[in-house]
Amino acid sequence: MDGERPQIKGVPEFYKNLMISCWDNDPNNRPTIDEIVEIVKTWVYSPDEPSEEIKKEIERAEEILKKNSFTEVPSIHFQAYSMSNSFLTLSVLIEEFSTLGIDLTITT
Repeated sequence: MDGERPQIKGVPEFYKNLMISCWDNDPNNRPTIDEIVEIVKTWVYSPDEPSEEIKKEIERAEEILKKNSFTEVPSIHFQAYSMSNSFLTLSVLIEEFSTLGIDLTITT
């Protein structure tokens, strides 16, 4: 892609930051899959509830998605392992994912 990246709109800042780090021009600077799993675990499996900062970022992203309702977001139904097109907010996705109790540990 010659360093060109799409604009990132309608996502929480913490998610945007992860995307940007995965796009680093130097592959050595990109997070490993293990690092990504650990980052996502902090979003999904926080000891209590998501932090206020994360909640606010999710709410802001949801508002952007509502304002731009033409933006289609893929819906992932984890239990059926199927993909369909629908409108889905990040908080709903996180909630559905967190109720599954899936161990995201990657073993080698």
